[in-house]
Amino acid sequence: IKYTEMFQEIRTQIEQLQNPSADSILTAFENSINLAKDGDYKVSMQWSKVVEDWCWERLHSGHWENVPVVYRKLYALATVLRGLALSYIGQYREALSVVDKGILLGAADVMNGILYEMASILTAELGSKTTSIDT
Repeated sequence: IKYTEMFQEIRTQIEQLQNPSADSILTAFENSINLAKDGDYKVSMQWSKVVEDWCWERLHSGHWENVPVVYRKLYALATVLRGLALSYIGQYREALSVVDKGILLGAADVMNGILYEMASILTAELGSKTTSIDT
């Protein structure tokens, strides 16, 4: 499933929750996607961080089983996007931290488990940098 298709599915689910700030956060996420597509990774990261923070608040607003799963999905997608943007600008350690949070708090199975794949690639990248520095 493509990123934009998944986002449309999430948009529909969030709109059904009738959260007053949903429109703003969905616009922020779309901005992040479009900026990343245009290669403006630094600004894209800022928008995806806004989405992460908004979802974080929702994820910690009550007992875990009462929190709608769609917030976990959106959180996971935001961490995918921010992790990719951080990677593009060479901030692998921070990207790995973001991706790890996406695995722990988000729906780690979004996009066929891409967060796990990203974590593996980032870990390998950091390992190769550590090895080259240590030798």
